[in-house]
Amino acid sequence: MTIQYTPLADRLLAYLAADRLNLNAQSSSLNTSILLSSDLFNQEGGIVTANYGFDGYMGIPGMDGTDAESQQIAFDNNVAWNNLGDLSTTTQRAYTSAISTDTVQSVYGVNLEKNDNIPIVFAWPIFPTTLNPTDFQVMLNTGEIVTPAVASLIPNSEYNERQTVVITGNFGNRLTPGTEGAIYPVSVGTVLDGTPLEMVGPNGPVSAVGITIDSLNPYVAGNGPKIVAAKLDRFSDLGEGAPLWLATNQNNSGGGFIWRPSPISFANLHQRRFFPRWHCQFTTHRI
Repeated sequence: MTIQYTPLADRLLAYLAADRLNLNAQSSSLNTSILLSSDLFNQEGGIVTANYGFDGYMGIPGMDGTDAESQQIAFDNNVAWNNLGDLSTTTQRAYTSAISTDTVQSVYGVNLEKNDNIPIVFAWPIFPTTLNPTDFQVMLNTGEIVTPAVASLIPNSEYNERQTVVITGNFGNRLTPGTEGAIYPVSVGTVLDGTPLEMVGPNGPVSAVGITIDSLNPYVAGNGPKIVAAKLDRFSDLGEGAPLWLATNQNNSGGGFIWRPSPISFANLHQRRFFPRWHCQFTTHRI
């Protein structure tokens, strides 16, 4: 689809181009005032899911490569490692969803070891400049309230995404609810801080403070992957892309996988199982 604009848009386009060239390689560099063609998945906004995700995947000491040594470190820390066979690559993300302590420090600016993730999926995109870890509280089954150490748009980083915030902290263990010693989130909520969290709806930014949702546990039957929202849009790749240091998170519109023009795209919210937890994100597929 051709986008037509007047010279009044030149400064906006220059701002977007400069953001694309940002090689900062830190999560906080995504917290800019840029949203471009992000989907709205209901009429009211709010949180769609905030289920317990990866346990112990954020900050694996020494797991810095893709060789046999890093694979063994992953196994020693009960972290999944994919066998790619002949499709070997130097990109660690292709092998595992876990990251090392060095990567946590470099990308997120904090020192964490074997922390956990919860992907919080909003029906509307988050206004990135208002995003902070202090926007969220996680209630555990023990009654403890945890404030995350990290709140990030990675991997939901493209300009036409940004509905999912991944928070990181000590949220529990892998014991099934009902088992002695099991610790796990029971709810996730947004709270007031110095820069109140906002979503962007059809009429602009609105408050995202004061929303609470139950956090489901992936080891309980029925809490597996599922589509929880879907919509049909006229296809456009407007908003595809993010700062270039996130190149591996881009080019997922499906626009390059069809031989004839198609006017429709299918945007869906789904939960994907990597192992052993569930990760939620929005994607747009051309059909």
